[in-house]
Order: sequence, then C-alpha cells, then structure tokens
Amino acid sequence: MGGFVAATFKRGIRLINIPTTLLAMIDAAHGGKNGINLQHYKNTIGTFYLPDEVLIDPTFLKTLPQEEILNGFAELIKYALIADAELWEQLKKLQHISTHQIPQIWLEKAANFKQELTKKDLFDKNERQLLNFGHTVGHAIETFMQMNDRPIAHGFAVAQGICCEAYISYLHQFISPHQVNEICDFIKKHYDLPLFSEEEVSHIAKNCMQDKKNLNNDIRMVLLKDVGQGVVKQGVTVGDIEGSLKNKKSVSLHSHWLRSSAE
Repeated sequence: MGGFVAATFKRGIRLINIPTTLLAMIDAAHGGKNGINLQHYKNTIGTFYLPDEVLIDPTFLKTLPQEEILNGFAELIKYALIADAELWEQLKKLQHISTHQIPQIWLEKAANFKQELTKKDLFDKNERQLLNFGHTVGHAIETFMQMNDRPIAHGFAVAQGICCEAYISYLHQFISPHQVNEICDFIKKHYDLPLFSEEEVSHIAKNCMQDKKNLNNDIRMVLLKDVGQGVVKQGVTVGDIEGSLKNKKSVSLHSHWLRSSAE
C-alpha cells in the first residue's frame, strides 16, 4: 500500500522500505511490485515502482508472533524449492520454525535472489515469474477466503499453494513421488491448512483464471522441474488444480508417474 501511494502521489515520490516482518524482509519489500486488491482479487490494481533503499534490521523479527513467522517462512520455502536445493535440505530438517532458527544468511539469499531477478525482468514477463511458485493457487485461495469472510494470511495460502503446485509438478512428470511427498509432509507438519469441499475446490480452481500470468485464457503456472529448479509458463488445466486441492494423501511411491495413477 505504501509503495502504491508513493508511486502515484504527485506521479511518484521517493520510497524507502523498512520491512518489519519476515514476509517483507524476504519478499514484499523488494522488487518494486505495489498493489491493492479489487473485489477481493489479489493485487489487481498496482504499479512497478522500485524503492530507493530497503533497510533490514532482523531485530524486528524478535517482536513477531509465531503466526507471523510462519507467514513469512512460506516465502523462504518457495525460494529454496525454485532456486536453492541446498537450502531446502537445511529447511526440511527443522523440527520447529522460530526466529532463532532463521539465520540472517537465509534472509539475504532470498532477498538477493529476488533482486537479481528484478534486474533481469522488472515487469515480470519471463524469469521473474519464478517467484510466483505457489502463488497461482495461493492467491486463488486468498481470494476465495476473502469472498467468504474467512481471511487467511498470505503465507499460509502460499504454503498450501506450494503443496498444490508441487503435486501438479508431479502430475506433469517433473518431480518424483518422493519429492512431492517430502514437500507436502513438511508443509502439513508446520502449517494448519484449511480443507475445502468439492464445491469450494471448484470455486478456487476457477479463481486461477484471474491470474496475471495467464495467456489467452490459458492458465500458466510455475512448476518444479526438480527441487531447486523452477520452470515458468507451464500450461495447466482447471482439472489439475482441482486434483491438487483434493489430494489429501501422499502420492504412491509405486506410481509410474501417470496422471491416472496420481488421481
């Protein structure tokens, strides 16, 4: 909101971001995306407007409740899965997520990665879309929950979106059953995620049609080609998304990676 105001007031004034949450330190304070929701749809009105500086003091993290730590940690999971397999190996060993177990180097890695992608692709047309992993389904969940007066924190929606989009990566024969199970088991261990009825799943999947990455009314999603390696602009179907939201069990390790056996 602050970035949006800075970008539009008097056609632009200086902007310095001082993030005080984990979510902002890792992600939101960087990259110049500024947006507000319209009719519950995420960031429908917005600008690209880079801050002059981003000043980060990790001391702020000590003031946050546990829910807010988890809210931001989802973006760290996302970064590890799309770009840093070594970090994922460290994350998945965590028994509890707390400020004491989040070294500053992890914050720097995630922030620097976003800064690098922003330099290459400010307007989010190509490689910067990697940062949207987990967000196609995540934003659709946020929209649905807002519409039904059951708001969900962004990071919790993204955590569920990561689980869904990892499952869809498996359906598209990218990652293995073991990898998708490992990702989803980790998320379900640390996040209390909502369950949805068949009718609600249908609504959420249709919300994905509003995603800004879509092309000619076809859903385009970031998927995992491997852990630590995201791939952009992958075409998926509403059926893929519905299947991912309905998937409540681990994927069979004996599957031959066929859609029929996965569903």
